Amino acid sequence: MVRVATFERIMIIFEKPTVVITYDRDRAMICQKWTGYTPPEDFRRAVDSTFNFLSEKTICRVLSDITRQKVVSPHEQDYTKNAAAAYYIKNNNLRIAFITEPKSVAMACASRYNSALIREIGDEINSFFVCEEDALEWLLNDPERNLPGNSD
Repeated sequence: MVRVATFERIMIIFEKPTVVITYDRDRAMICQKWTGYTPPEDFRRAVDSTFNFLSEKTICRVLSDITRQKVVSPHEQDYTKNAAAAYYIKNNNLRIAFITEPKSVAMACASRYNSALIREIGDEINSFFVCEEDALEWLLNDPERNLPGNSD
């Protein structure tokens, strides 16, 4: 069962030693913070929790901090790609901003996942940043997409 804790504007929707997933009510987005290696079972539960919550709240923004994440196996990359593709195809909207170091193992894994996802859905829904400020600007202020919560 997903543990839900609320702290003013932030709700914890999933928590394990290597991943914390929260919902930011003010920004209408999911935030993921990954550290170290996440075992496959926990990784898949985190992915499922993310997309289940996105569906429940009908939101389409994810901020994923992978700066301290270790390697993600090709199987888990494919699992994530399939979940993202299914959500995107159903809702025709999804944006994921990754915060990462450019030459890290996490970036290499995320790039493989991103390439596979683009081939699957024919759209680029992920973007990569080295700082949170740039990631948030891209995620929250894109005038070309009709995202819930935008103040256009």
